[in-house]
Amino acid sequence: MRDFPPDVADLKALAWPLPEIPSAVVIPIGAVTQTDRDALVAGRFGDDLITMLSRIPGLLLISPETSSRFSGGQFRVKSTAEALGVRYLISGTLSRNGEKYRVFLRVIDAFSGEVEWVEDYDADPREIFKVPGIARSKILDAMDVELAADEAARIAARGPSNYDAWIAYAEAVAYRVPDDRQSMSNSLTRLQRAHAADPDWSEVPVEIAWTYLNAARHGWGELNSDDVASVTAKGLAFAEAVIRGDPRNPLGPAHKAALLEVWWRGGGRR
Repeated sequence: MRDFPPDVADLKALAWPLPEIPSAVVIPIGAVTQTDRDALVAGRFGDDLITMLSRIPGLLLISPETSSRFSGGQFRVKSTAEALGVRYLISGTLSRNGEKYRVFLRVIDAFSGEVEWVEDYDADPREIFKVPGIARSKILDAMDVELAADEAARIAARGPSNYDAWIAYAEAVAYRVPDDRQSMSNSLTRLQRAHAADPDWSEVPVEIAWTYLNAARHGWGELNSDDVASVTAKGLAFAEAVIRGDPRNPLGPAHKAALLEVWWRGGGRR
């Protein structure tokens, strides 16, 4: 018999000082059933969880660009928490349960190694986008994060309200190739479909503004047109919509500034 050290983080070994407020990372949600659609749903589910938690005041959340390094479902509590300088690890899986999806979620305290909260959710495929909102309060309770009622209502209002918009958005973001004109045109079509299905979902105009910005930077007009100035103007309109509808989202002003820079340089022409 051999003793193995517990898989817990050492406060003195953190790569970054532990913040005074609760800190967490969302490990990419793994699809147990590896079909293309299930992988797409799992990826979008995890991104939605990150987006929702990133809006919580008093919570430091690791960006998806960093947390994506841990995709594949395999991670060590100690090494992950110490490398990122966080206390809580949020992980989960998505699988098929007959005609429904089963989502398994848990919150781990990296310094004690204990699972602070764990739960399964069975959801109809067309209702899967609602699960992050349903689980939100329990995830926050596990991390000792309090959320005022008005903040909870504001965050809920920023999320998707129907499956058709949610899946169109997921396909638009997951399948796009930023340097390929036709791929980006297809992505824009899906984003426009998502916006038509759910005009109040604040994340969609953000991506539409970025898509127009990407086209303008490449010197592309919309579809087969060479009218780059028109593309830039449309991107600015969506960036303004983000600023009006979701003032706390920093991507609205960021996209607007980048589009204005392209405009001033001559509509993106090199």
